[in-house]
Formats: sequence, structure tokens, C-alpha cells
Amino acid sequence: MPLGMSDAQAVLLRNKVYIGGGACDLFAESPASLLFRYDFTDDSWDLLVETPTEGYALITYDSQLVLVGGKDPTTGKISNQLWVMDEQQYWAQPLPPMTTKCSRASAVSVDHHLIVAGGLNDKLDRLNVVQVYDGQQWKRVQPLPKAGYFMKSALLDGIWYLTGGGEQEKEIYCASIHSLIVTTSSKRAKQASVWKKLPDVPLEWSTPVVIGKQLAIVGGYTYSSAIHVYSHSTNSWVHVEDLPVACYSTCTLVLPTGELLVVGGKTKLEILSEAFRAKIEGECMQISYIE
Repeated sequence: MPLGMSDAQAVLLRNKVYIGGGACDLFAESPASLLFRYDFTDDSWDLLVETPTEGYALITYDSQLVLVGGKDPTTGKISNQLWVMDEQQYWAQPLPPMTTKCSRASAVSVDHHLIVAGGLNDKLDRLNVVQVYDGQQWKRVQPLPKAGYFMKSALLDGIWYLTGGGEQEKEIYCASIHSLIVTTSSKRAKQASVWKKLPDVPLEWSTPVVIGKQLAIVGGYTYSSAIHVYSHSTNSWVHVEDLPVACYSTCTLVLPTGELLVVGGKTKLEILSEAFRAKIEGECMQISYIE
């Protein structure tokens, strides 16, 4: 990767990987208004135009790249805006703003719904707010059980898993996307919680990823190289493999080739720019790293 970045997010769009929204300064932990593109077919990187916001959530929505919320690099103000990148790499705002301003939130898009959870507000308060865009308007739905920011998330069989960010420590929560989007603000006070808690992950600031049909956790504080998989049969996390480097707050994505891509993260002394690709074989998840 051209520059080190931690707490970044990665999405796949038209056979390219886009990575951004993270921090590039180890000590100040300041987010950067940078966006990188990775071509996994020829293993090459591009640094795209700077983004109009920093500390944003990065998603794809209706086959377009979208930046969600974040902080204005000039004024330092937290935003509720969404920016969409066009084919000329210009940023526009065709989508309506969120109900709540947030930076360092986590987001996912499913079936024309865009869902944003947590983050920080202008006062740097942690948020438990969950907002859903249904293609026409934004609504607040049932909040997170616990406020958090820079949470990492993964989607498996319609269930959204969130963990790893500030305030959540080792806790991991999950909810059915369908159950979540129907908990409108007028009803949520009367409804049982749709959020469930899994057993705590082994380490704080780890990153979830779906490998095959298994939920896995990568790295974690303090500086772990471990990859753990959640076992339904034992309701526990099982160590299966290791990264080439010990880190936390890394970024993960499974490529169309089936390979696991691991990018950036933090160690005790630096923010990493390393990127690793790995073949994953068998139910035991035997991993071999590609040079």
C-alpha cells in the first residue's frame, strides 16, 4: 500500500478494491482524506483524488462508491452528508443527509438499504445511533446495545456483526438486517432487542471477516497475529492460523479469487502499509501467503 493506514475499510467495486477512511498518524490518530485503489489482477496500487471528508465510512450503494459522514478537513466539523464518486472521480451529493452527524461510523448496504451504526459526534461523544436509508429517506432504528466508533463489521447470511472499535473492547454484537430495518423509531420502544451478543472475541480491536461460510476474527490488541474462527458447536472462538505480522485495527476483504486480503493496521511503533494475500484451503482454513 502506498501509505500506512489503520482502521481503514475496504470495498469491492467493478473488480477493484477501494480502501480508505482510516488513520495515517500513529500518535495523533488523525484520520486522512485519502482513498486508495488496488487492482488485484496485476497487484498494483493507485492513490485517488483526496476525498471531501475524512474518518468516513466507505461502502458501495447502487454500484457506486459512497463516503458516509466523517469530518470536514478544513473546518473540523462532523458531517451527516454522503458523497458519491462518479466515473470521472468527482464527488457529488445526490443522496439525502443522515438524521445524525457522525464520523468513524460503520456502514453496510443490503438490498437498496444503507445502514450506518455508531461513530462520534461533534463533541466526540460515542454514539449508539443506528440509521437506515431505504432509498427515499433516513430513519433511526433500534440503537446499538453499546456506543462505539471505528467498529469493524462483517455480513454473513443476512446477519451484521460489529466489533473492535472504541468502547466495545472485546464485545461483538449482531443483528438480522431484516429485523433491524423494521424497527422504526415509532415502534422500537415497544420491541424486544434485535441485537444479540456473541462470546467476547479473544482480543480488542480485532477485525471480523467472512471466510467461506465462517465468521473469523483477524489480529487484535495487543499486537496479535492470530486468526480465530467462531465455532457454533462450542459457542467459542477457535485459533486456526496466523498472519505474517502481529497487528491490530487492520483491514480485511475476501477477493473474488477467494483469497483473503489483509491491509495495514497498527503495531506498537508504527502504522503499517503492508498488504498480504492468502489462499485459504479446506475446512481447517489452511492459509498460504502469496509473495
